Amino acid sequence: MKKFFLILAFALFSSSCLFAADTAEVPAERFKHSFDAKNFKLNQDGMKYEVPENAAYKIIPRLKNTEIWTNFPVPSEAKSYLEWVVTAIVRGSDGPGAGVALWGESDGFALYVYPDGRGLLRQYEGKKPVWTKEFSVKNFAYPANLTIWRDANGSIVAKVDGIVVATKLLDVDVRKPQTTEVTSVSFATRATGGKSGASASYEKLDVEGWGTRDTSHLFKDR
Repeated sequence: MKKFFLILAFALFSSSCLFAADTAEVPAERFKHSFDAKNFKLNQDGMKYEVPENAAYKIIPRLKNTEIWTNFPVPSEAKSYLEWVVTAIVRGSDGPGAGVALWGESDGFALYVYPDGRGLLRQYEGKKPVWTKEFSVKNFAYPANLTIWRDANGSIVAKVDGIVVATKLLDVDVRKPQTTEVTSVSFATRATGGKSGASASYEKLDVEGWGTRDTSHLFKDR
């Protein structure tokens, strides 16, 4: 009898393990990466000077009214993900607007915040700005986390230290998301004047993308 109960208990335990394994949530495919000191390199031309400094990336625009995008490519296998969150950790700025950008083949969005808390979210077609939303952050201070989140439909939410500061909302189409493939992410630095040699300094760029373009399963008969 004792042997019978031992066998029964083992069978119940095995069944429960199998049930748990069968019902466990399977994580979605996801791209997650941080671009940091190991990715920073000396780079300069007529528009900018970029240099690694104290495990950070110092970016100095050479011209006024200039937008500098320091791009990091997205792996080809991740480009078609629907949802993206990109965060630039900014150590500081002594003049330029510092921020973050998300790019497709022909369009993109960039978020900039100046040391005094003035900021803007911009949409681009190619390199030409086609839409701008301005905002202001009271008591803004460094270091700061500046984030662009693109949802599964293509709408954009801009955040400063986790707080929403601007949005670009699109009409929702659950059958056909209004998203394009993501090709790269960037530190975004914007100079509009001020002293010569003014710079922005970045610690790292955190990137995460996930979600499939195949939504047909949502509309199948059950």
